[in-house]
Amino acid sequence: MTNFSNCSMEPAEITIRLVDSKTEYKIFGYALRGEKDGKPTTELFHADRRRTNPVMIVPIENIAEITAVFK
Repeated sequence: MTNFSNCSMEPAEITIRLVDSKTEYKIFGYALRGEKDGKPTTELFHADRRRTNPVMIVPIENIAEITAVFK
């Protein structure tokens, strides 16, 4: 369980597929909403949280599908 600014969350197996792409990106960690240059994004973080920077930042209009499987 990790505490964020306004919630607590368990890590999950996150799978993200981008628009017009058959490639899937997978990570064990967290998917959080963010904002970059005034546009909403989804940010992927590793579960260990020792790395403070997101692994991937994707504008939400570029996401075709995102799933989270909690173990």
